[in-house]
Amino acid sequence: MIPVIEPSEIKVLENHLHQKNNDNNLLQTKAVDGVVKLLKPRLSSYSSLIILVGTGLNGKDGLLVGKKIQDDIAEIQVKFLSIASSKSSTNNLVLAESLNIPLEVADESSLNKLNKKNYLIIDAILGISSRLPMRPQISEKLKLINDLKLKTSSYLISLDLPSGFDPESGQSDPNTIVAEEVFFLGYQTSQTLSDPARFISSQYVDLGVLEQDLSELNINNTQVITATLANNIYPKRSDALHKNRFGSHLIIAGSSKYPGAAILCARASNKSGAGYTTLASTSRIIEEAVAVTPEVMFISLTDIKENTDSFFSKIDKYDSLSIGSGLGTSELSKIILSSLEEYLTNSSLDQNIVIDADALNILSEKTYWWESFPETTTITPHLGEIEKLAKIDKKNINLQVISSLAKDWKKIIVMKGPNTTVALADGSIKVNTKPNGGMSKPGMGDVLTGIIGSLASNPQIPLSDATALGVFIHSMAGKLARDKYGSTSMTSSDVISFIPQIFKYIEN
Repeated sequence: MIPVIEPSEIKVLENHLHQKNNDNNLLQTKAVDGVVKLLKPRLSSYSSLIILVGTGLNGKDGLLVGKKIQDDIAEIQVKFLSIASSKSSTNNLVLAESLNIPLEVADESSLNKLNKKNYLIIDAILGISSRLPMRPQISEKLKLINDLKLKTSSYLISLDLPSGFDPESGQSDPNTIVAEEVFFLGYQTSQTLSDPARFISSQYVDLGVLEQDLSELNINNTQVITATLANNIYPKRSDALHKNRFGSHLIIAGSSKYPGAAILCARASNKSGAGYTTLASTSRIIEEAVAVTPEVMFISLTDIKENTDSFFSKIDKYDSLSIGSGLGTSELSKIILSSLEEYLTNSSLDQNIVIDADALNILSEKTYWWESFPETTTITPHLGEIEKLAKIDKKNINLQVISSLAKDWKKIIVMKGPNTTVALADGSIKVNTKPNGGMSKPGMGDVLTGIIGSLASNPQIPLSDATALGVFIHSMAGKLARDKYGSTSMTSSDVISFIPQIFKYIEN
C-alpha cells in the first residue's frame, strides 16, 4: 500500500519498518530498485540521463539509481550533477567518490555546457526534506534547472517531491522544480493533496508498508488508490458462471430536464460487469436509451408513480440500487425517494445503495436522513452537495471532516474533486491522486455512479472495494480519454468508451 501521511510521521514509520525487517538499508534498496524498474523502459527515448544530486537521502537515492542504471545498461550516458550550497553536508560527495561516480557541481557554467535536446532529468535534490524558506543559493540553482529543462526540451521526474515544495506547509518556493512527473517512494505526504495541479502525473514505488504497520503506530489509515490496490480487490471474472452470479443493478434516474444523465449512468453500468442492468426512468428516456444500450432492461417511472408499493416490493431482487442521476427535485422524484426510504426502513435486506446528485439534494432537506439507509450505502457528493447534506460551510470541509461524517453517518462517502476521496465508516480513507481537468464536465458523476453501482451488484465485491475500484476505473478511463481527445474536448461518453480497456488492464 501507499499511505498518505504527515511529514512528522515518516521517520516514525521508517524506524518501525527498519526494526521490523531488521535491516536499515532495505527501504532504500527497495526504493532504488523500484525507481530503476520504472525508468528502464523509458531510457531509450532520451538523449541521456541527468541525475541532480542533493546532499541528503534523496540525493543518495539519486546516486544509487544512476549507478545501477550505468552498470546495467552500458550504452546509456549518465551525468551526475551536485546541487549543494556551501553549508551542505558532504556525505554524498564521499559516497560518489567511493562508487567512482564523477560528481560535477551544477552551476551556470556547467549547465550551459549541456547543449543536447531531450534529456531525462531526475530531481533527487531535496525530496521530503524541502522546507521554506529555501537557502537563496539553492533556490537560484532550482531556477537554473528549470531554465535548462525548457531550453533543452527535456523531461523531468522528481523523486518523492519536486524540490522546493514544502511538505509541511504545502507552499512552494518561487523556483520550485517544475516536474512532468513525480515518483512517490513508499508514501505520499498529505499536503501534496492541497496542490493537485503540481502532481497531475505520478508513479508509486511500494516499500512494503502494511495497514497493520499504521495501526501499530496509531497513524491514520489513509492510502492512495493505485493500480496494485485495484488489481488486488478485483476478483477475476469466471468463465463458468451464469450472468445471475454477477449481480443485478437497478438505476432510478432521469427526468425531462436531465434525460442524458440516466443514459450515461446505464451505459457506464453496462460496461462495468453487472449481470443485469435495469433503468427505471421516464418513457421518453427509455425510448432513447434503447437505441444506445439495448442490453439494458427498463421500467417506466410512470408505473412507479401509479403504484409505488408494488414497485418497491419487488426491488429485493436487485443486488444494488443507484438513485439520483438526473432525477431532478420534482414531486415525483421526492415521492420515489420517500418510498425508497420507507421500503429500506422496513426491509431486513442489506442491498448496496448508491446515492448521487438530486437524490442527495432532496435528502439534504431532511434531518437525520442517513438513518433511513443501511450501512451498505455509498453517497457520491461534490463539495456543494456535501455542504448542504452536512450543514457545514464548504470552506471548512477537509479530509478529516469527511472522515468524521462517514463515521457518524455509518456510510461510505465519495467526495468528488481533483483528488476524489473515499471515506469509510471505520475511519479509513482511500484517495485518488490523478487530477484531470477534463473531467470537470457534465455527466462525469453519472458515469461514476453507474460504475460503482454495477460493481456493487457483484456478490464477490464488498461495497467498500466496489467504491474504491469504481473511482479508480473512472479516473483511469478519464485519463485515456484525455490522452486521446485532450482536456478541453473529452466528454463523459468518451470516458465510458474507455472503461473496457481499464477492466482489461486490471484483469491482465
